[in-house]
Amino acid sequence: MGLGGFPNFANHEFGWFNALGFRMAQMPASRYLGAGKLVAAAMNLLKRNPSVPYPTGLECNGEVVLKPFCPPYFRSMTEAVRAVADIKFGPGGVFRAAPQGAPGQRGTT
Repeated sequence: MGLGGFPNFANHEFGWFNALGFRMAQMPASRYLGAGKLVAAAMNLLKRNPSVPYPTGLECNGEVVLKPFCPPYFRSMTEAVRAVADIKFGPGGVFRAAPQGAPGQRGTT
């Protein structure tokens, strides 16, 4: 009859990441939301500061498939930011390499 909606719908924000085998971490909701110290203290006092799971990467058979620029794949966020800057602006970075067949590029004839 079509009553009851879609039967395979899974309304769990993190369930798909768990099912696909993502590496998960947790942090307090106040930190996840970027709340200040006063709001975080109030949330803790009212017992309204649950742990929020979040995906941090994907590994398959010991091989890293998706490696975000954050811990645990880098020792710190400073190291992660430097890695991004190096990929973009380092000696072989995507913004340093010579253009290959760019529109308007002159030939070498």
